[in-house]
Amino acid sequence: MVPVGFESWALMDSIFSENKATSRRMPSEAPQMARLNMKGYWSATPPNPWLQVDLGAQYNISAVATQGRPDYGQWVTKYKLQRSDAAAGPFIDASSSLHGNTDQHTIIKNYVNTCSARHVRLVVESVHGYCSMRMELYVAATNFVWGALADHTSQGPVGTAVFCNKTMTDLMPAFEAWTPGFSGDGTIFMTKPHLMPLGDTAYTLTAYQRRRCVMYGMLVKRLVCFVSTGAAEKCCVSKSAVALDRGTWDQQTTEVKLT
Repeated sequence: MVPVGFESWALMDSIFSENKATSRRMPSEAPQMARLNMKGYWSATPPNPWLQVDLGAQYNISAVATQGRPDYGQWVTKYKLQRSDAAAGPFIDASSSLHGNTDQHTIIKNYVNTCSARHVRLVVESVHGYCSMRMELYVAATNFVWGALADHTSQGPVGTAVFCNKTMTDLMPAFEAWTPGFSGDGTIFMTKPHLMPLGDTAYTLTAYQRRRCVMYGMLVKRLVCFVSTGAAEKCCVSKSAVALDRGTWDQQTTEVKLT
């Protein structure tokens, strides 16, 4: 189970856009403030407040965690999750009523039957004091899928630029769908060894991925390493620096050089 990145800021503020939540009370209580362990929070006016997020792709939702308002005795005591494949709905229930918080600081995590969704809506059913909340969603961990990788040794030997460019292009969807590290905490994740013949040689392949969120962007480094009997390891590398939507990121050029 993997956090999607509310707390780490790996997901952009725009996933909480204004048309995806019931009205806030003031700018400091906007939907994008609904991030676990943050000093801010989301607060909404009744009746029937809800908060909706766009995860950007289909994921298997498996759990949700909530907190109350950090500086005052307000929290959500009961809620349910809804899901949809489209921003405009229709939304269907992804859970029954879930027990929320009993104080403003303790994190309460609820597990739900795993369901596939891109758009997730948290519907508040009851509150203590006022509707104020911070949250995190969790998705089921996925395995790395090697199926799209073709043998490119006819274009160049393993480890050469042309070979690596084609290899990383083949595997980019697999990296994007691989949920470990999704939250951007900087941990390096690796796959299990994968055996594959390339040309006339049998290779053992291992993929690595590291995502690290900084204030204004996500740094991503991906490697695919090849080992054959009696030969040195050769690796193909892909690095990217994606600016998020919180301002200019001056470090984008230099910080892409991950170690």
